[in-house]
Amino acid sequence: MKNKHHFLKIISALISLILVFSLLNQNAYASKKGLQGIESAGLSTKHSLCNLILTEYINTSGGVGYETLGSFTSGGTTRNYYLNVLGLSEYGQMIKNSRKNSELQTVSVILLARKMTGITDTSSSNSPYYAFNTWTDEGVRLNTKLMNLTAQVLGSAADYFIMQNEVNNPHSWMEMGDRSIDDYVMYYEKACRMLDSGLRAANSTAKVMISLDYFWNSTDGGRYNAKDLLLKFAAKAKAGGDYNWGVAHHAYPCPLTDSSFIDDNNEGLTKTESTRIISLYNIEVLTSFMKRNEMLYNGAIRDITISESGFNAYSNGKIDEERQAAMYAYAYYKIESLPEIKAFIIRAYIDLEPEPSMGLYFGMYDKKWHQREILDLMKYIDTQQGILLTKKYLKYFNVSSWNDLIPGFDSITFDQSKFAVGLSNDYGTNLGAGQIVTWTAEASGGTEPYQYRYVLIDSAFKETVISDYSSNSTLKVGINLTADSHFRVDVKDASGKVTSRTVWIRYDKNNNKRMYGDVNNDNKWDITDIAIIGSHIMGRIELTGNALEAADINGDSKADIVDIAFIGSYITGRINTIPQRNPQ
Repeated sequence: MKNKHHFLKIISALISLILVFSLLNQNAYASKKGLQGIESAGLSTKHSLCNLILTEYINTSGGVGYETLGSFTSGGTTRNYYLNVLGLSEYGQMIKNSRKNSELQTVSVILLARKMTGITDTSSSNSPYYAFNTWTDEGVRLNTKLMNLTAQVLGSAADYFIMQNEVNNPHSWMEMGDRSIDDYVMYYEKACRMLDSGLRAANSTAKVMISLDYFWNSTDGGRYNAKDLLLKFAAKAKAGGDYNWGVAHHAYPCPLTDSSFIDDNNEGLTKTESTRIISLYNIEVLTSFMKRNEMLYNGAIRDITISESGFNAYSNGKIDEERQAAMYAYAYYKIESLPEIKAFIIRAYIDLEPEPSMGLYFGMYDKKWHQREILDLMKYIDTQQGILLTKKYLKYFNVSSWNDLIPGFDSITFDQSKFAVGLSNDYGTNLGAGQIVTWTAEASGGTEPYQYRYVLIDSAFKETVISDYSSNSTLKVGINLTADSHFRVDVKDASGKVTSRTVWIRYDKNNNKRMYGDVNNDNKWDITDIAIIGSHIMGRIELTGNALEAADINGDSKADIVDIAFIGSYITGRINTIPQRNPQ
């Protein structure tokens, strides 16, 4: 009896633990932040996507590490095909290594194909990518083996396998010749089913995904109507025995040249299923559509990812980094509020031709590797710190909080486990010498009270403490830049823990201004400035205009010994900078 009672206590404890872990899992924050490419570039991205041109791993001669796919006869010529399994394994290992060294939650692989007789369609010589041949017996045999081997080798490396790209735009991404939408869907679904069948043995949780561009009810450019395509695909899949496929949508602002999507209704977009395009403005149309009974899998909505998106940094004839970052912030928070969408993946890490020549600057870096504001924002967008950083963007939407713009925003539980500090400022993207800058730090996640230290880091990475630890969370100071630099705030909490926030400052000589104390305007404070003020005091020279204003450090409308004392204290190291008042 005693043993039975003890056993029941153990069972009760186990049930309690299971419930606790279940609740923890339900409350755990699952970030949707993603970037195309295996390398997350220090951005702590949780979702990654890469392209795999599968036909580049196939040849007709075999070799070490190759396995036989089969043969195809056309025009009296028989070709034997072999798959580079060793090369695919190395590709898969690269993905696995990336996951070990990062916090990736999901990896998506887009499977693409170039023209290859028998393996793909060969109806056109102009298309860059082709459909896998599932309409001839030999093609079915070859591609069934191909999909099984691919799933066997890569199945455990990735979570989503996107079967070709933007399939509603076949002539650009999945050439299959001139076919009716019914035939097109029939052959495409057959390829997806082949891959899914292979994945079931390698990774039961991996999913085949259908890629769509943002055109919805549109046949522009030879497209198939994406809405009709999904309905027909779902019906075909159910008829053959349903499987758990999902949708990988490409959601951009409309048009692509405009980073803002809040006014996409001006482009004729609506928030109904009849809309021509599904952009970030009306992405809820897709999530609602996927809840239709005919689209569900076993009564539940299928996985949806935003597998490609981006925001143009070019606006109104110039590069506008802040606007680009603001629109990314809004889009990310909007996607976070939609539980049906599992990931939000940004495409461009750097501007690449031919896009800049088309007025498109989606990169987080420009072509010269100059960092844009969106890069720094992306590091923190999925944390509590990100909310602090994005406050300054609310002005673009005429609201005072994100909750005013996104219903339910306050209920999103961002990562609050990190002691973090946000840094707001009133400076522009580019700073010159002599500019007065105000920084305000806002910390969270630590033990109050907080102490703040401000540091300037020059282009040679030499650090100068502008203001040492104090309770002052706001610093107003003159910055005497001569090259690109960094500014850092260190925050120490009551327990001694320290967190930091660094911002990159781009130097622009066109924005140079004279600094108070720099009387001779040589971009430095030194003994020469003391000598000039001294000569003015002794009557040897008379300072006027800008020189007199620069000499009047304390703002009492005269240049005297008090002003000399400021410069002397700086030169001797008693103070770290000379205070800068607002110019009159």
